[in-house]
Amino acid sequence: MMSSTARAIVYILCIGGLLACNALVVMVLWNQVLTSVITTDRALTFLEGAGITAFAYIGVFGARHALQVRRKAAPIEVKITSEQQVDSTMAPDYDVVTAGTSPAMHSACAQLSPDEKARLRETLAQQCGCTDRRTRDQRD
Repeated sequence: MMSSTARAIVYILCIGGLLACNALVVMVLWNQVLTSVITTDRALTFLEGAGITAFAYIGVFGARHALQVRRKAAPIEVKITSEQQVDSTMAPDYDVVTAGTSPAMHSACAQLSPDEKARLRETLAQQCGCTDRRTRDQRD
């Protein structure tokens, strides 16, 4: 087993090696391929190839991270079919739009009578297979 310092050094050398390889590929492609297509007297240096590689890395992975964050932050909409209409007496004054726990959901559930809570538990068990934690723990 290597120490954490040795692993960090190996990791940095591997990433540095990949950057150097990519910089070399960018430099060769630019100098050999693009100069034959586009007539230019300017040749790309190794450090410029490394800079282009670093900017591309930041751009690609920055955009990827931004898309992942946006997907996680998007609300999940609940689609209710005509067969699954919500009984208005089960959740009074609460419009079912998004899944999750919200203060409005907690206050609406807190106002339910014990009979309404039992009906809600039965409906959830039938519609989506949800079970009550308390009764499940008692059975186990």
